[in-house]
Amino acid sequence: MTDHTEAPDAHCADCRAGRELLDAIPPEAFLDGPPEDAELLLPRTLRRIKEEKAATRRKRTITISAAAAVVALAALGGGIVIGRSSTTQPGVSVAEPADVPGTKQLAGSDSGAKLAATVVPANGWVWVHASVSGIPAGQKCRLVVVSRTGQTEIAGSWLVPDKPGSATKLVGTALVAPADVAAVEVQNLAGHVFVRANT
Repeated sequence: MTDHTEAPDAHCADCRAGRELLDAIPPEAFLDGPPEDAELLLPRTLRRIKEEKAATRRKRTITISAAAAVVALAALGGGIVIGRSSTTQPGVSVAEPADVPGTKQLAGSDSGAKLAATVVPANGWVWVHASVSGIPAGQKCRLVVVSRTGQTEIAGSWLVPDKPGSATKLVGTALVAPADVAAVEVQNLAGHVFVRANT
């Protein structure tokens, strides 16, 4: 029978704690004495627990990061994402604006940039159907609805393609009351206005 009364040697704290636990077990509890690698059992168990906790934390972090990315993408393309969804607003089509009372046709041009927009009233907000051309390729742009008080709402955003002469078609939404719409603008992310179409 192995004697367990000897003092633990100068190992790490986990090893000493494990050895103390083993020493507390009466010799009768072991049929053939303690296993030969008994003093390694506790450190291995603790290491395994730490590894499993770390793996769980990594999975949780990846899941949260993925969810945050989805939310961020939805926010950045808010107008376009919403604009491509179906609507329950009677008489309003996402693909083509219907002949809804109060619909406004806007147009503007400036230094070669052109904007044609149709603003369709909804219940306290508006759909914006726009065609934009003449913006330099590579510009990161926003379609912005401006209210009569100067408030601005982004109806969509996009990257101008490298196709000279082609128009970008956009469908977006803005939380501006239909009667309060003063203009629609095309801006870059720095706030430079390429073209504005007033009501």
